[in-house]
Amino acid sequence: MMLKKIILINRKITRYFSQPLELNTKFEEEVKRLSQNASKILEIGGSDRPLLSTSKLYQYVGVDLDESKNYTGLYDYIHIGYIKSLDYEGFDLIFSQYLMEHVKDAKLMYHEQLKRVKNGGTIIHVYPLGIHPFSICSQIAELVGIKRSLISILRPETISITGYKTYYSLGNVYSLKKFLNNIPNIEYSLHFGYSGSDYFGAFAPIGILVEFFNVICRKFHLTLFASNVIVTIKLGHEKTS
Repeated sequence: MMLKKIILINRKITRYFSQPLELNTKFEEEVKRLSQNASKILEIGGSDRPLLSTSKLYQYVGVDLDESKNYTGLYDYIHIGYIKSLDYEGFDLIFSQYLMEHVKDAKLMYHEQLKRVKNGGTIIHVYPLGIHPFSICSQIAELVGIKRSLISILRPETISITGYKTYYSLGNVYSLKKFLNNIPNIEYSLHFGYSGSDYFGAFAPIGILVEFFNVICRKFHLTLFASNVIVTIKLGHEKTS
C-alpha cells in the first residue's frame, strides 16, 4: 500500500511537468475525418475497443488475433487472424492504433495493407518508435523477462492493453523513410510526437529528466528520438517526400 502511494505521488509530480501527447488527438481526428468519405473501412488490432462505430454510411471491418473478446455489434465483420488471410479488399481507409510496434515484419504488414487499399485510399497508423528512452527500456525489460511485472506495478491500469511483445520493425525515421520512398505510386507524410515520460513517472526525477529530453528533441526536431509517429500513406499519388 505504501509503495502504491509513493508511485502515485511520483506520477502526479511527473505529469505536472509533462505535456499531453497531442498526436493521439490528431490521429483520432484524422481517422474520423477520413471515415466521412469512406464506404469501406478496415481497423487492424482494434480488438473490443474500436475507434469508430458501425454506420449505415460505410462497411466497418475489423482484424484481430484475440478470439476471446466479444465483438458483437462492434464491427460489420470481424476476421480473427492475420491480415494476410483476409479476403476483403478495396478499402477506402485502413488504420490501427499502437499495433505496428508489435509486428515482427512491418514491411510485409505494410505491403499486405497496400494490396487491400483501393486506388485513392488511405492507410494511417499511430505507434511508438524504437529509439526513445521508453522504447529502449521496454525492450531491455522484455529481454530479461520483467516487462509485464513492471507494468503491473508501475502502470497497472494499462496491463490489459500493454505488455505484448514488441519488435519496433522500421522503428526509426531513417529506415521508415527509406522503405516508404521505395514504394511506387504513393504519397506519404510523417508526424512525430515526443512523450513517454509517464512511463518513468514512478520515480519523478527520471520522469522529469525524460520530459526535458522530449522538450529538447521537439524544439530541435530530432525526429530520430521521437517517441511516436503518425504514418499516413495515400495510394495512387506521386511521391512528394
